[in-house]
Amino acid sequence: MLYNPVMVTPNETEASILTGISVKDDASADQVAGYLLNKGVENVIITLGKQGAFLKNKELSFTIMAPVVQALDTTAAGDTFSGALTVALTEGINWEKSVRFAVEAASISVTRMGLKYQFHLGLNLAIDLREDYIFSLPFNFCH
Repeated sequence: MLYNPVMVTPNETEASILTGISVKDDASADQVAGYLLNKGVENVIITLGKQGAFLKNKELSFTIMAPVVQALDTTAAGDTFSGALTVALTEGINWEKSVRFAVEAASISVTRMGLKYQFHLGLNLAIDLREDYIFSLPFNFCH
């Protein structure tokens, strides 16, 4: 494992491979996150697909539930989540709102077919639909 990474964002399968602990619910996600925190990771976010995402660090532990959507193609969900999370954290948004933003962007992205459109659509719609996520982005993610 890397030396004291600031953050890891594995999905359930990746988290299980890293730790040998199967992620089935919040309790097992908490156990996996605790294991990774003890290894020196500062922030652990486990993406849980249609169940949302679980975050744990030294100060916080919470799950953000994903909105119910009709998923057509999940290919870009993880990349959309990571991109949205990075944008929010870079803008100084707190952990809870950043993870919520990322979950919402990923949820929107799975409602369209085709990798080319999923990431851009998910991130743009999440930004457009949430007034509490006004970012000072100097560019448009659709281009």
